[in-house]
Amino acid sequence: MKRKLMMLMICFSMCTASFAAQGSNVTGVVTSSEDGQPLAGAYITVKGTNIKAITDTDGEFTLPELPSSAKSIVIVFIGMKPQEVNINSDMHVVLKSIAEIAANSDSNSIDQEVAVSDNKYLPLGNK
Repeated sequence: MKRKLMMLMICFSMCTASFAAQGSNVTGVVTSSEDGQPLAGAYITVKGTNIKAITDTDGEFTLPELPSSAKSIVIVFIGMKPQEVNINSDMHVVLKSIAEIAANSDSNSIDQEVAVSDNKYLPLGNK
C-alpha cells in the first residue's frame, strides 16, 4: 500500500512539473498605422530565443509556449519601421511605414542630401 501511494505521488509530481515547464501562449495582431489594415506576412521573433512566427492574412499571430524569460518581441515588415514591444497576453501592434516617418520628420533632421551627376556630387539640401 505504501509503495502504491509512493508511486502515485511520484507520478503526480512528474505530471505537475511537466505542466509547469510549459510556457504561456501569446496571441496578437499587427496592423498598419496608415490605414489600420492588418499586415499579412509580418515576421515576429521573440527576443533572446529561436521562437518565430509570421502573421496570417488577418495580421494575427500566435506564439505558443513562451518561456517565462521571454520579455519582448521584434516585429519586422517590408516598408515598415521594425518595432520591439513588451510581451502581453493579447497584443495589438501598430507599425508605422518608413514613408510616413520620413514625411513627418523635421526637415532639420536631414543633415544633407546629395545627388550624383556625371560623377560629380551636387549638394541639394542645407546643412
